[in-house]
Amino acid sequence: MKQGKSIIELATEISRQQSSKRDFLTNANKVYAFVHENNLNIGFPTDDDLFTGGLTTNGHIQLGNLCDIPKRYYDKLLACPDLLRENVGHWLGENTDKRMFRILDGNVRAILSDKYRRLDNYDLAENILPMLVDAKADVESCEITENKIYIKAITHKV
Repeated sequence: MKQGKSIIELATEISRQQSSKRDFLTNANKVYAFVHENNLNIGFPTDDDLFTGGLTTNGHIQLGNLCDIPKRYYDKLLACPDLLRENVGHWLGENTDKRMFRILDGNVRAILSDKYRRLDNYDLAENILPMLVDAKADVESCEITENKIYIKAITHKV
């Protein structure tokens, strides 16, 4: 069985992410695209400052969806960041929808509806991990990825 992280390593990573993450609500037409070091970046005003940063793989997928740019074409545009900036900039300017931008380590990791329930790995772990301890569960494996958290635990209660 693939082990992944220990439960301590998982908790440490979740705590690190909690201190690094930020969520912002803004209208899509307030977001601007620019090229930095041959990569597409985005920026937008926040309540206290200005956010500028890159995008994770998931962030790129969701930005393409927000702009109604087909994934296959968006993926081609990644090799031409100036053309991608033009496309994204145009379609963002046309979109007045409010969105939640989830940031981790200075990069956009998700672009979601403003109605999205703000439940993150930290919130989930804060509720689940004490239950596993109380149940004296054996954690067989756990891992955290850009999109998911995995915990396989076995209880011995009958």
